[in-house]
Amino acid sequence: MPKGVLNKRYTPEFKKLVIETMRQERLSYSETRRRFEINSRALIKSWERIYLEEGPRNALPSNGGDAKTQAVHQSSCQKRWRRICDRSLEVVKATAKALLDTATKK
Repeated sequence: MPKGVLNKRYTPEFKKLVIETMRQERLSYSETRRRFEINSRALIKSWERIYLEEGPRNALPSNGGDAKTQAVHQSSCQKRWRRICDRSLEVVKATAKALLDTATKK
């Protein structure tokens, strides 16, 4: 498994998005980890535990950092989210094309 960035920081919004997506789509920890490019299943488990104990409004505090660090991280999260959405869109397009090809062959 490739090594990720050490001491990576995630915003509370990103943590909440990860946990809510995982629960809504019934993803495993491993599937969630791959989808959101997070290096550790244990980290996701920890976020989920806090989310379930504290509730969505109070859960998942920020890891800290000054405003500049948080802004850089926010930009990084937005780029990661765009890549995830782009990949998902590619899968949807390929699936739709396959379905159309199958339907036209009948």
